[in-house]
Amino acid sequence: MIEKQVIAQRNGASITICLGHCAVVALLAQDMFGGNILRVSLFGISEYAYMQSHYWNELFGIDEIDFTYSQFQNEYPRLRGEVMLRQSILSSSDMVRRYQPLVDRFSNYYK
Repeated sequence: MIEKQVIAQRNGASITICLGHCAVVALLAQDMFGGNILRVSLFGISEYAYMQSHYWNELFGIDEIDFTYSQFQNEYPRLRGEVMLRQSILSSSDMVRRYQPLVDRFSNYYK
């Protein structure tokens, strides 16, 4: 289980170390385990609208797993995501800039 590591406060709510990393973590998890990446807009959930969107994984077409769930402080919201193609996620140069160092660090660690 991922521990909720608080790194800052925003409007009275704690912000964890996982905040803003869900897409790159979901990409890395897909590299390791296969499956699909799911995405949902969070604009309709006022408590989490500042996060804009959220990504997590669907493994083997049946199980969903969210490696960055700890960024949801109070209660994990019920999310219904849509499958995203990794090419679409990686079409942003900012995403590639954040994803590649994670892959490199992870590869070096697990050599």
